[in-house]
Amino acid sequence: TRCNPRLYDSPELLGSLSDEQVLRYFESCWGDGVWRNFVTNSLHYVCLRAWIAAGFSREQLLLLSSEKLRTLQAHELVDALANFTGLHHNAPLLATRREELSAQCEAPDSAANRAAWLRRRQRSKSS
Repeated sequence: TRCNPRLYDSPELLGSLSDEQVLRYFESCWGDGVWRNFVTNSLHYVCLRAWIAAGFSREQLLLLSSEKLRTLQAHELVDALANFTGLHHNAPLLATRREELSAQCEAPDSAANRAAWLRRRQRSKSS
């Protein structure tokens, strides 16, 4: 089965379909479960509907806006994920690695990285 070109070109129309129709649409366009890869198709709303139609409850999905992801510090994100999943993480150990986490895990425009950039800039001006 081929992908419906009208729906493909106007993804906002998918909102009017039933969950079963959304699943069928994705199977016809991206078969083999590739539709479950958000990076591949970037239709977040439709993908979420498909996951819910596949049996996941809304409470099982953690949604974070890209703006929030850009501004969260690494330890804040780890805390949020731990709270959502109920999984334990060793906060004292992570605290000892905060600078490394910031450098490796935070978005370039996070509050922590902006502050670190300003500190480096001030040090270089005073040298």
